[in-house]
Amino acid sequence: MLGLWISAAWGAGLPSIAIEWRGDEASLMVTAPAGHEIAEDSPADVRVEWAGRRVTMAMTGSELLQGVELWRLRGEQVEGELTLSVCDKASGVCAPVHVLMAGEVP
Repeated sequence: MLGLWISAAWGAGLPSIAIEWRGDEASLMVTAPAGHEIAEDSPADVRVEWAGRRVTMAMTGSELLQGVELWRLRGEQVEGELTLSVCDKASGVCAPVHVLMAGEVP
């Protein structure tokens, strides 16, 4: 689990972001807020920076829900941003969300 993520969002509800470990490899996992879902057919963009490295990935919401592989990040100071669409389940209205992230990976 990632410690001290700081997030800000504009638009629909704020999704939760976590780092999950599979062996030595880390994956960024995104979960929609209660009453919402991530628009699977909409574009999503992820940017992550650590130790002088910068990785930018473009994908669909469906691919984002599978997790984004981030390699070995233990002990690294990480920052980045995520852009995706989040939909209200009750109304079906979708809105873009931009999330800023920063923290140290334990």
